[in-house]
Amino acid sequence: MRIVDIETYLVGNPWKNWVFVRLMTDEGIHGIGEGSLGHLSKTVETAIHEIKPLILGLEIFQTELLVTRLQRHVYADGGQIKMCAISAIEIACWDAIGKASSNPSTILWAGGAVSVFVLTPTAGTAVIAHHQRSLPRRRPRLPWGIQL
Repeated sequence: MRIVDIETYLVGNPWKNWVFVRLMTDEGIHGIGEGSLGHLSKTVETAIHEIKPLILGLEIFQTELLVTRLQRHVYADGGQIKMCAISAIEIACWDAIGKASSNPSTILWAGGAVSVFVLTPTAGTAVIAHHQRSLPRRRPRLPWGIQL
C-alpha cells in the first residue's frame, strides 16, 4: 500500500490548536496522526505539506525508511516543528498499518503487553505514556528503538 495523499486539519480549542494528519493509501485505507506544537500549529501544518512530496509513493509499511529519510534529508533549523510533522505522519502510517492488518496499534507496537498508548509529539520525539497492566518480565522493544 503506497502513500498517495496527505491532508491536514487544524482543530481549535481555547488553549491551543491541534494538527491532525490524514494519510491516504492507494488501496483506500487511511491513517490518522496528530502533531501539534502549542501555538505553532499552522507552521507544523505547512511543514507537513513541504515534506509531503518526499514520501508520496512510499509503502506505509516502510515507516523506518520514511522517518529516516525525513530526519536525514530534510535539513531544517526548526527541529521541533520538523519532528512534530514527522511524528504526525509516522503515527498516521501506524494507524493505517493497524487497519490494513486488522490489529490495534498496541499489538503492533508491544505485542499486546500494553493496553493503552498515548502518543504525543513532544520536543521532537514521539513520547509514549502507557497504562501498565501486568507487563511481562521482558520489556518489548518498539520499532524505533524505544523500550517500555
